[in-house]
Amino acid sequence: FFGFVSEEVLDDRVRMHFLAGHLPSLGRWLLSYARGIEVEGPEELKQVMRGLVEELMSIYLKEDTLA
Repeated sequence: FFGFVSEEVLDDRVRMHFLAGHLPSLGRWLLSYARGIEVEGPEELKQVMRGLVEELMSIYLKEDTLA
């Protein structure tokens, strides 16, 4: 699913490879794994992830939501 192609088992992690035609959709799915993942590339997907995190921060770090 989500364009999964292959995986490499490393020491304490698994590197997975995906082919995706729509990076924002892939980014939203990956965001559900929170700290459990790290996007290594491509740079465009890293930018998508940054944008998604900034969007969440703009909602959940508002002063009125912290009270």
